[in-house]
Amino acid sequence: MTSHYGDHCADFYDEIYGPPPKDMVRALCKLARGGSVLELGAATGRTALALLEQGLAVTGIESSTAMLQQLRSKSGADGLRVFEGDFATIRLAEEFDLIFALVSTFCLLETQKRQEQCLHNVAAMLKRDGVLVLEIFRPGGGEHEITAEGWRSHVRNELVTRTGQRFYEARLLYPEVEVLDSLATNAGLVLKERFGDWKGSSYVPDTGNHVSVYGRT
Repeated sequence: MTSHYGDHCADFYDEIYGPPPKDMVRALCKLARGGSVLELGAATGRTALALLEQGLAVTGIESSTAMLQQLRSKSGADGLRVFEGDFATIRLAEEFDLIFALVSTFCLLETQKRQEQCLHNVAAMLKRDGVLVLEIFRPGGGEHEITAEGWRSHVRNELVTRTGQRFYEARLLYPEVEVLDSLATNAGLVLKERFGDWKGSSYVPDTGNHVSVYGRT
């Protein structure tokens, strides 16, 4: 479950990823077109707060109580609207200009059924001209099993933090882009663009890393 991952690394999550890259913030702002934004798996709010500072109306969904505690302790957090729960199953009544999930957060949904359920809910929450953005990395290290659904990975990492050496792990289902695009199509979404990084570099299939932009069909 995504909450288990978050609860185990919330207090040093920002040390794992650092501040949100400027190229990423710039790209997300451009895709949002000054409108409303929903982050799936908002974590400690590192990106949500950066977008809030750019004048966007930002909503987040996060399942980890520990992550939410870190988020709410930050300056400016009272300007965010955050729902605690499973982003695979929550369907808000409103529609957004931009919905996004970063750093393979989408892959924390460990079954294809949950990933497809998430995409169906996203399609229902997108405005007619809104977009979904998924940043996904092919897992490195750990244990991997290649299945028809994608790479099933159990990743274990250690990190030297300000409080000493810490350990965290994650279980992921990484769908190859063909599978992901098929799931999106079934949910009523179509691929609009795919990049290799936030600078807009060309996607290189061999790396398995991509930023994919989907719109409603």
